[in-house]
Amino acid sequence: MIFDGDCGFCRYWLVKWKKLSREHYDYQPYQSVYEQFGDIPLVNFQKAVHLIFPDGRVLSGAAVAYYPYFQFGSAKFLYKWYCNFGLFKKLSDSAYQIVAKHRNAFFKLSKLLFGKDPYKNGLMTFVWRFLVLISISLAVFYLTNTLLQ
Repeated sequence: MIFDGDCGFCRYWLVKWKKLSREHYDYQPYQSVYEQFGDIPLVNFQKAVHLIFPDGRVLSGAAVAYYPYFQFGSAKFLYKWYCNFGLFKKLSDSAYQIVAKHRNAFFKLSKLLFGKDPYKNGLMTFVWRFLVLISISLAVFYLTNTLLQ
């Protein structure tokens, strides 16, 4: 798996992918290996993560985001949907491009929702922060409606 080694968002989620895949893949920053793959333009590596198989097949972008879940996780349906449903593929690719263009903002959001340390299981951090956010939103909604009446 080839990623942008200068990207905090990429390095953060790489930890999650490594854990999910049980480090099955070889993870390398494109900055140190892109020359080995002369048939893939440098700009492609700069725009998206790539998964290059020993047989020469290449996945990039949203497909790579889903593939480890297909191969090792419980959300196998995501990659299948990506491959089989055009609308899901189009939405996924669009979402991937938005995230790729705003990596710093999504890096901050990831740390806010899942915790600063990607090595820790961020699910409970996410659930706790989500519940706090919902509680604050409900309180603001209630106070706003109460004060406006």
